[in-house]
This record gives sequence, structure tokens and C-alpha cells, in this order.
Amino acid sequence: MHNAQAQIERQSREAIEHEIKAGGGEIRGNAVKCGWHDDRHASGSIWQDAQGVFHYKCHVCDAHGDIYDLRARNSGRDVADVLREASGTPKPAQQQQREQVFKTLGELRLAVSRGGQIEKEYVYEKPDLLVFRLQTPDGKVFRQCHPVTCGWIMRAPEKPWPLYNRAGIEQADEIIAGEGEKVCDALNNLGFCATTAPGGAGKAAYADWGPLSGKRRIVLWPDCDPPGLKHMREVAAILAKLSPRPSVWMIQPADLDLGPKEDAYDFIEQCLATGVDAKEAVLAALKRAKPTGPIADYGERLRRIESGELACLPLPWPESARFTRLGAPGWLVMLAGLQGAAKTFFELQLLRFLLSLNISASAYWLEGDMGDVLDRTLAQASGIADVTDLNWQKANAETMRELTAQYREELDRITAAVTVSAGLGLETLEDLADWIEAEAKAGRRAIFVDPISAATRKASPWVSDTAFVRRAKRAARDYETTVILISHLIKGADEGTPDKVAGAAAYARFSDCVLQLIRHDRKPSLVKTPLGRTEIEHSHTLFVEKTRAPGTGLRLAYDLTRGLTFTEHGVVLRKGSNSE
Repeated sequence: MHNAQAQIERQSREAIEHEIKAGGGEIRGNAVKCGWHDDRHASGSIWQDAQGVFHYKCHVCDAHGDIYDLRARNSGRDVADVLREASGTPKPAQQQQREQVFKTLGELRLAVSRGGQIEKEYVYEKPDLLVFRLQTPDGKVFRQCHPVTCGWIMRAPEKPWPLYNRAGIEQADEIIAGEGEKVCDALNNLGFCATTAPGGAGKAAYADWGPLSGKRRIVLWPDCDPPGLKHMREVAAILAKLSPRPSVWMIQPADLDLGPKEDAYDFIEQCLATGVDAKEAVLAALKRAKPTGPIADYGERLRRIESGELACLPLPWPESARFTRLGAPGWLVMLAGLQGAAKTFFELQLLRFLLSLNISASAYWLEGDMGDVLDRTLAQASGIADVTDLNWQKANAETMRELTAQYREELDRITAAVTVSAGLGLETLEDLADWIEAEAKAGRRAIFVDPISAATRKASPWVSDTAFVRRAKRAARDYETTVILISHLIKGADEGTPDKVAGAAAYARFSDCVLQLIRHDRKPSLVKTPLGRTEIEHSHTLFVEKTRAPGTGLRLAYDLTRGLTFTEHGVVLRKGSNSE
């Protein structure tokens, strides 16, 4: 990797967030719940220096640095080794490790205890890994150490890391995989065989899961929080690739009435505290585990679809819903058009429709203020376009008061759902990616950004736009929401192809659905509707440039009404078309 490429990686927020999440961190904006200690109050932060390099710093533990510092911490290596690997430079043969070697276990314990009170030592057989759990004023901290020829060093061994309780794994056919050595010890003390990977959530890929290949039954017991569930899904994916493949099942912590962040250890403690037979309770929990794997996941998906839990968003335009499926969960959608195409009114009509059905949705407007939002909302709700005109508002002040009172409930819904630009359009793509992720985590079923083309970039379009699109699409998929980006077309575009969308090619390439709204003089078209074919005149055409649905290449005829809402007429039929 050349120095220029290394600098690009240092200046990539996506790259440093990847390392923070790999370390078990949870990110919300620039605040981070540190994954390198038991952080409950977002003690870490992301910041960018004058050279554009992103850094992380935890204000409680010693985790800090740029992407290469964090990569070194995650991999248990020296920063120098990570930098050599990134640059492709081989390690000099004569260079010796400069880490401090502790000759005895007593010397190691003394050094470790300087970071906090040692509460527990967890020994991974041979021993080839020793994990200390420390108690500090700010919570628990873990230190990994491993033996070398002349003693011990205070860092993790080279990857892959060993599993905990390998001797038990070798003898057992049924194994519980938990998160953390304390959990495993509690289960092992009841007579079960339990194991875990070092480091906890986010580090499943660093461990050697080979000893579990071919096992008759492995039950994954996640912590009761999103990182814990995600960690066990990663473990399940790794186990699915082993040969021979083991039979893998997973417990849903919510089925056991566990609270947030509680785990198998807490479950056992609650049993003991209430006089319940802990072993029998664990056996009952194991029986409630569900199979994992692609077929099981697909079956669960079908169940959710059948129950209506997983469904496309309803749209106010039935033919658009049928042919674009722009409201599909997990989709990234682009709606583009030239200036004056009324894209924002199209978006606002959809947002109002969703909110009227009590579907959680939110929007970020980079242009205009809340007054503009309310003017347009009132125009659509009342059917009076003039309410967007300042002079008309002055001349009809009493009517404006009456309309505001009449539609107060809807105006309140919109103000709660829409965020207007606080930076006068100076938000960066990174800021907007943070907002989308936060809204997705909050359970929004639809998320709009209007217009994404107004956001500023910290790097070239092909770097910033691609990183943003990937984060937006990942948020859509991870939280099963629909992210809808409003954008402009490049200058000179009329009726489009996907590469006419402003910005880098990533917007069109990685979106699941690309729509272009074109405004034109009223023109006649033959359209097909559910009731048959008819000749109509229309002012707008929606081009379905790309979709993972039957409508790619279709055109839909629309009219913008006097009330600034869109009426859908149907699918435009080309000359000689006999398509159904």
C-alpha cells in the first residue's frame, strides 16, 4: 500500500468505524460506547485532525489512536507490524520484539494489577492464553497475555486465537457457546460443556472454531443486546462453514425474560436467588433453542412475511407500489430529478401518507427551514397551493390561522418527523450517514434525505460518495428500513439513465431502486391502468431506471395537482406495446 493510499485509509471515517466496531464498540454520531472496557456511558469519541485523519479516544481506558493503532489493538500486534503489513514492507529479520517480557507469572500479575484490581484469571489450555478481568473505578477491563520462551508478554497471541475449555470440547458432543469466560465457568460448574472466543462481541472471526466441527449439537447463547445477537450470528456463520458441519442452534434471550445486556450467568444467578434448580432451568432454556443456518433463516423470513412483520411500505400510488417496490425493507432508493421537478412534494406526500398510517418515518431536509416544511405540508393537506406564497399568506392571515388550526395534528406529526439543516446545508456525508444509522437504530421504517446532492464532501466524490452509500445501505439492511435519497440530475439530463444522477456512480450502482421524476409540458399518453387502457394528458413522468422488481424500464404518468400532490394515471405504453 502506497503512502497516498494509507493516508486515504486514515482519512476514511468508515475505516476507523470498522475497527471500532470490530473491537465491540457502539457508535452514535461521534460518541462511542468503548468496546475495550465495560462502557455504559459512551466514554469514547471520534474526532478528525487538521490533516483530515480520523482518531478515536476513550476517556476511561487507554484505547486511542488512528485506524492503524486500533487495528493493532484488535489484532494483538504492534503498530509497527500493522504499518509494515499495510505498506507491504517485510519485517527485518534482525529486528527483535521489544515488548517487556515478565519472567514469572507473579511478575506478570504485578504488572497487570497496576491497571486495576484483578478479580479473576481465565486460563486457556496449554496454557497459551491468560485473560485477566480487572475492576477499575470505571468498570471492568480485560487484559490478554500469552507465554513466550522466556516468560510472559502482556498482549494477545497471534491469530487465530484459541477457544476456551478445549479439553471439555474435545470430550463433549453437546456444547454451549456463550460470550465471556465468566458465563462459561457458570455453565461448566453446572455440569455443561461451555466455550467462548477471547475478546467477546465483534471478535468471532479472530478465533479458531475448528474444534467444534462435526459436533452433534452446539447451542449459541447470546447476551441480551444487539451486539450480543450480532456476535452470535457471526459465530453461526463461521460454524456453518466448518467441515464436517456441526448442528447449530440459538437461544433467543428475550424468550427467557432476560433484561438488556443480561446473559447466561445472570440467568443462573437469578435461578439461584429465587430457589429455582439452575441446571433444570438451563436444560429447559436449551430446549427452546432454534436451529440456525440459511434454510432456518429463510424459514424465519417466510414466517415474518406471512405474519406481516416483514413487508413493503404501502404507497399512495398503487402502480408505483406494484412495479417499483420502492418501500421494500432493506432497500436503498434514489429519487432524482432536475430542479423544479417537484421531487420534494413527491417525497412529502409519501412521508405524510406513511405518518398518517402510524408508520415511523423521518426526513432530513438540507434546503429550506421549518417554515418551508410547514408551508408545503399545509398546501398538500388543504389542497391550496397559494399557502406557500408569502404575499398570499399576508393577504389571507385569518384563513392561514384557520387552516393551521384545522390541520394542527398533521403539522405536529411533520415537525416531529422532519429535521431541517442546522448547518445551512453544510452537513457532510459523514454527518448524514451518522444520522441515518441513528434513525435506523431508533426503529424508523422509512428514512428520507433531501437532497443528498447538497451535502459536502471531505474527500473526492468516488471516495466520500461510495463510503456514504455503503453505510446507508448497510443501515437499511441491518435494521430492515428503507432509505430514500433525493438527488438532482446532472446538468443537461432530460429523461434518464442511472448514470445521470448527480454524484459518484455508486449512487446508481449500489441502489436497489433508481427513479427519475421528469417535469414536462402537458402531453398525451396511452396508459395502462388496472381498469384497462386509456388516453390521458399528464405533466410528469416517473422513469423506473432500475429496480429489483418487474418495473425496470417502465414509465409511469403523473399529474401535479393544484394542491401540490401527485396523482398517478398508470403505466405509459409505447407505440405498438401489447405488454400486460
